[in-house]
Amino acid sequence: MAARAVALIARLDELAEADGKDAPAEMRGVIARLRTLVRFEGNEGFTGPYREIVEAVPDALVAHVSSSRACCRISARPAGPV
Repeated sequence: MAARAVALIARLDELAEADGKDAPAEMRGVIARLRTLVRFEGNEGFTGPYREIVEAVPDALVAHVSSSRACCRISARPAGPV
């Protein structure tokens, strides 16, 4: 599951540099999949280890909160360029 998170983050990086008109919509889809993956419930095999890391490593907690807030801000924007 961690490999899936890394792949989604890599795709976000690619989309951030893309100029295509479909990039913003695809970016929103990737963000939605990433948010589903890293939530604290419902992802057996990922949630337990992820929660342990976030609770044990202060930098991981800061990164989790920052990324969650960024995803919420992006998701709240109207459709259009990200």
